[in-house]
Amino acid sequence: MKDEVLSTIEGIYKNGDLGYILSKYIDRDYWNHDLYRIEGLEFDNLTDFNYAKCFSYFIYQSVGTKLTIGDRDLDNYVKTNLELHGMLFYISLVAPYVSVQYVRYFYDNGDINLEENETNAKKETQQLGVKILGLLNEKGITHLTKDILEIVVPSVSLELKEKNPTIFHCLFEDSYL
Repeated sequence: MKDEVLSTIEGIYKNGDLGYILSKYIDRDYWNHDLYRIEGLEFDNLTDFNYAKCFSYFIYQSVGTKLTIGDRDLDNYVKTNLELHGMLFYISLVAPYVSVQYVRYFYDNGDINLEENETNAKKETQQLGVKILGLLNEKGITHLTKDILEIVVPSVSLELKEKNPTIFHCLFEDSYL
């Protein structure tokens, strides 16, 4: 028992392993109410606290039906309309920060692909992003840009990203990449 408890403590303090705490005590739907208030958007709540320290959302302009990543309805929508623009929002649980990644699902040669789309995001998608960032800013949450998120934090070791994790890894989501 002693080894198990010490291992848990080490995981929390040395490796930043907060999965148990977050999955037991944090409501993964915490931001849903605020997002529902923004007219013209739909979202898929992707929040999963296994290696993430954030709320994760795929947000897109309303298309008349709710779409879920990995679901046949999203695939059919993209095949029919050839693309779907959206945003991945990551709202940190450990510090008052948010990360936004503009993305585009597109149909090409029988495959559905996903690309980061920072510079060519649709105007409507960008406007939704501004509304959401405004709401979060009112609540004291600051948007971190990609250049900040890519800064390495060499003094930290995470469970998956043991060496040279970035600010993104530390505040939002641990990963091998």
